[in-house]
Order: sequence, then C-alpha cells, then structure tokens
Amino acid sequence: MTLGDILRQIREYYLIRFKKGLEEIQMSGKQSAISEEVLLTSDGMPAREGVLQLPMRVDLIVVEGGRVVDSIRIDTEKILTFAPFELVWDGMSVRVSGFKWNEMRFTCTSGGTPISMGPLQEWFSKWFFEQDSVPRDGLLEVIHFLSDPSWRGSSVTFEVDMGSAPADAFEDLLDVLAGLLIEKVEFGSQAMQRASD
Repeated sequence: MTLGDILRQIREYYLIRFKKGLEEIQMSGKQSAISEEVLLTSDGMPAREGVLQLPMRVDLIVVEGGRVVDSIRIDTEKILTFAPFELVWDGMSVRVSGFKWNEMRFTCTSGGTPISMGPLQEWFSKWFFEQDSVPRDGLLEVIHFLSDPSWRGSSVTFEVDMGSAPADAFEDLLDVLAGLLIEKVEFGSQAMQRASD
C-alpha cells in the first residue's frame, strides 16, 4: 500500500462520517446544517487567532428557526491501523504512523537551519480558500485548521485538520516542507502520539 492509497482511504473514511453527520441533521426536518463555515468576528470578517493569525472552519453549524443553535465537530470512531513506515519525499525523510484525516500532528526537524512559517502559511491559505469554492457533494474540499507551531530546539510541531481537502493538499504540504530543507518529518494522529509518548 502506497502513501497515496493510505491518504485516499483515510480521507474517504472521514468524509463518509462527515456526510452522515450532515444528513442526520437535515433528516430531522426541524433543523438545517451549514458545512465548513468560516468562523467570523462580529463584523463579519474571518476570525484570526494565534501567532500565525490564521482563520478556521467549523465542521457543521446547526440552524433552527433561522438562528444558529449548535456547532458540531465531526470525528471518526476508528483509525486505520498499519505498521509505521518511512519513505523519502524529495530528499526529506518522512515517518508515517496511524492518523485521522481531521487530526494530524507533524513534527519537523531541520539540520540547524531556522524553519520559516511563511511557506506553511501560504500553503494553508491556498487550501483554505477564504472565498468559498463551489461545494462538491456538499463539501468545499478545503482545509479547516492549522495550529500555531510549537518549537523545541531544531524541531517544530504543528497540527492540521485537513477537513474535506483532497489528498493533493497533503502531498502539496510535503512539497512545501521539503522546500524548507527539513531533514525529517514525523506525522500521525495527535491521539496516537499522546498514547505513545
């Protein structure tokens, strides 16, 4: 099984759960759902937080009687298990362990060269699409969240919720990291990482 196969399987598993959550709300008859809405400030602008000042998307917003009554984060109950493996991506060592599409933790280690967050912010903006694209099967194919970086020596850790973004977005992220001259990337689900710490 290739990395591409794994990405597509894990993404599809998450999206099945996402669409099911959307359908469950719509089938109630009393409520409707808005999917992948950008979190806004009181003046209608994208809310930006943290060091990177990035916006984020809410998985599902529940509307009843013309007003928002709830927001829902979609998650999967299970995780596709496979033996951790390593590969080389454009000269960069990549270690892959079990992960969820909406919950990935990346730890990137450089060879002493400072890691710039600028290209990572550009990657996020490219796949976040503040100007919404046309939904496909109720989904925008966009990223939902990128956390602020956490530094430890020559390593930086950040988390990503890939939302409904295609597998191409993930591969594009690896291209960006390789371009930053990062020597090693380890990624997996945050929950899995905590369990193994």
